[in-house]
Amino acid sequence: MPLSADRLPSRVSVVLTQATCVMTSDFFQWDAASSKAAAKPLDVKKAFMIREVTQIDVFDQSPCRLRLTLNGEVESAVGLVFDTEATLLGAMLALRSVWEKHRKMDIEV
Repeated sequence: MPLSADRLPSRVSVVLTQATCVMTSDFFQWDAASSKAAAKPLDVKKAFMIREVTQIDVFDQSPCRLRLTLNGEVESAVGLVFDTEATLLGAMLALRSVWEKHRKMDIEV
């Protein structure tokens, strides 16, 4: 999922697993080249455990923006700007299902 981020390089890829969220530059190009002997290491810009997300904010005035607050600390928030609202909603659904599984509670958005 390519996107722009407030505190990250201008374009990053977001990779969600069952436990983590990893933001990298050019993940899909890296993945395609990773089988080659001279492949570069993955350039991880930010990584955190999904259970660390304590708040998800979506902005009415900017429907492509999303902010993830980590461990209840505003200064640790990660702001993302997606290419489309549909892409943002897809990312939220994926993140939400994993978060709710870990926390065993619904997340309010």
